[in-house]
Amino acid sequence: MIKPIIFGKYYLLEPINKGGMAEVFKAKEFGVEGFSRLLAIKRILPDVSSDDAFVTMFIDEARLTVQLQHVNITQVYELGKFEDSYYIAMEYIPGKDLRHILDLYIARHELMPIPEAAFITTGICEGLDYAHRKCDAQGKSFNIVHRDVSPQNVLINYDGWVKVIDFGIAKAEHRETKTQVGVLKGKFAYMSPEQISGKPIDHRSDIFAIGIMLYEMVTGKRLFIGDNDMETLRNIIKAKVPNPKKYNPLISDELEAIIRKALAKEPDERYQWASDLAEDLQPFLIHNNTIFGRKQLSRVLHEFYADDIAVEQAKMKEFAEVKPPQESANEMIANANPNKTCVISAAEYSAYLEHAKAQESGQQATVAARPHREETPPPPPSAAFGDAGQPPAQPGKRQPSAFQESDILKNNLLRDGLPELFIGRNHP
Repeated sequence: MIKPIIFGKYYLLEPINKGGMAEVFKAKEFGVEGFSRLLAIKRILPDVSSDDAFVTMFIDEARLTVQLQHVNITQVYELGKFEDSYYIAMEYIPGKDLRHILDLYIARHELMPIPEAAFITTGICEGLDYAHRKCDAQGKSFNIVHRDVSPQNVLINYDGWVKVIDFGIAKAEHRETKTQVGVLKGKFAYMSPEQISGKPIDHRSDIFAIGIMLYEMVTGKRLFIGDNDMETLRNIIKAKVPNPKKYNPLISDELEAIIRKALAKEPDERYQWASDLAEDLQPFLIHNNTIFGRKQLSRVLHEFYADDIAVEQAKMKEFAEVKPPQESANEMIANANPNKTCVISAAEYSAYLEHAKAQESGQQATVAARPHREETPPPPPSAAFGDAGQPPAQPGKRQPSAFQESDILKNNLLRDGLPELFIGRNHP
């Protein structure tokens, strides 16, 4: 049974991921005339909501990514704030990240086919090339550098779409936050030599990271990873690339040359734009007179993750049944089905609890007294208190919290023919 959490104008359906600073939920949004859509909500954790530096970085991420509209970049819809929590509403992508897919190939003792690796790399290149070239309304370049291009930040949709995510530490002209000298941001194993050395970086640093991922996709081996972080950093600064043919004899001389050019130690010797790398990979998309594309990648994911996809589809059906608050409340009242879970507003719920508590304690209720509870059950929340939806405030009496009702009050709700309600968080 899905128990949504009301979060502003959204329903949080279930968690997707949680880090040290933020958490991500599947969510549902409702509009007029039955409109609804599934999306993802990334919100700042309460523990860090008072950290001004992180909040500024979070806002910067939203301001930057909301301007990036590309099929290979996760779309951001809005930046918002509910109560004391900032959040980003963005596209929900059912699928797996590239790290998960690479690990599965390793577990199966298989190498990713070269056309598949070329297609995924091309998608990454197209998304990042768009970001690298993005300009403002006056034609001035944003000078975006992602700085955290890695398998964990590449999502592969079950339908075969390749998406670059998480511009949270991206370098850009219009950001409020600036990286301090000597501070490394990103995953060490996918940094460029100039990034580690503390030199100025530009979009070509991201191209080096793409080269690392391409190498790892076609060889099944981690490129620069060492026994510890310091060894990893030293390996990257040296930028010595083992012969990829050692691990995959199907790699041609032409593909090896592409990999080495992407991984050149000096930025001037690399591909100057991600689109140039994508263009050189086009011949490697062809296999058995067929061009490897989104349909073929989707087929691979459906083979690898058939069980996960079945679970996802079942959840999508459940999510489709989740209704907006007023519709859920009206249906609850009409059916009075104690086995059905639904949602009402905080004002209605608090008002109902106040009414029930007054009856339980024998005090005068905030509406006309009903001498026989069994014969005339108390009215539902909206009807009980008229258009205002709230009971008159009692002088000197603290209004009850919607999250702190006692077991007695909970029993009252069930006795009234109403199911357990939940608002703002999962009900215990």
